[in-house]
Amino acid sequence: MCLFKALASNQEVEKTEITEWLNKKDTSSVIFVSFGTENYLSKEEREELALGLLLSNVNFIWVLRFAQGEEISAKEALPEGFFDMVGERGLIVEEWAPQKRISSHPGIGGFLSHCGWNSVLESM
Repeated sequence: MCLFKALASNQEVEKTEITEWLNKKDTSSVIFVSFGTENYLSKEEREELALGLLLSNVNFIWVLRFAQGEEISAKEALPEGFFDMVGERGLIVEEWAPQKRISSHPGIGGFLSHCGWNSVLESM
């Protein structure tokens, strides 16, 4: 079952939930997917990215954000059955995640982003 968390910006929650999940993964085996705080994927883009992650068969953390006023959950926004098909390979984080902490974890092997300046700096 895919871990599905909507994490608040509580530092202790950030530290434990995501880190515990990452600690179970091999070194450099997880792709971190995040498109920043001001970029929102369309329905079609979300579905294509979900399919790509599913078919890639790699571990991933995907920070999924929605435009203000868009009242939808990740479970509703992603293709039917996505969470069951992905299983423990994926962690979906709604709204906000500690990007710097995630990208510095040894389990992270790649970063798919919108290439915003802060994301570039934090990933380095």
